[in-house]
Amino acid sequence: GRPLIHVIENEQSRPAGTGPIDHVAFETEGYDGMAAKLTKRGLAFETKELPDFRLRQIFVHDPNGVKLELNFRKA
Repeated sequence: GRPLIHVIENEQSRPAGTGPIDHVAFETEGYDGMAAKLTKRGLAFETKELPDFRLRQIFVHDPNGVKLELNFRKA
């Protein structure tokens, strides 16, 4: 009943080197496991809590520099 993947264009992202795409978002599961895996591999990431949407997010960059938004719904 809701999008699983969304692509957002942001005019401000154009100079960043990833073209017109600011980020690619995925809805997924296993927040704690993903955060632990990224930490273990020494990858930098940011987190965000959206309590009104019962959502936790992890933002990480792929090897090409594209920002990935990983969305984890709270039960």
